[in-house]
Amino acid sequence: TTPSLLALGLTVFSPLYRYVDQIQGRGGVLAMVAYFYIRWQLDLPQIPAKSDNPSWEEKAGFYRATRDVWLEFAGLMICLFVFYAARMRGKVAELEGTTKAE
Repeated sequence: TTPSLLALGLTVFSPLYRYVDQIQGRGGVLAMVAYFYIRWQLDLPQIPAKSDNPSWEEKAGFYRATRDVWLEFAGLMICLFVFYAARMRGKVAELEGTTKAE
């Protein structure tokens, strides 16, 4: 998730939001949203059920599966936030540009 956090920071705190707010950037971010959503939905039912007396392998498998599901969910939320933050910064810049022109 480090690249996602880097993208989030660059989008929110730099002029990079202009590229994400364009049609190609929106399409790319929404494609990542779709990718993370599909992966999350496919991996969610694959979490193994808990048993009364699990072995170490079962514990590790359960941990790995739940970790992967949460990381995919975090990626989905980060991509949605990047999309929304870029859109809102674009709207603010647009409004500031129109008020300065008047």
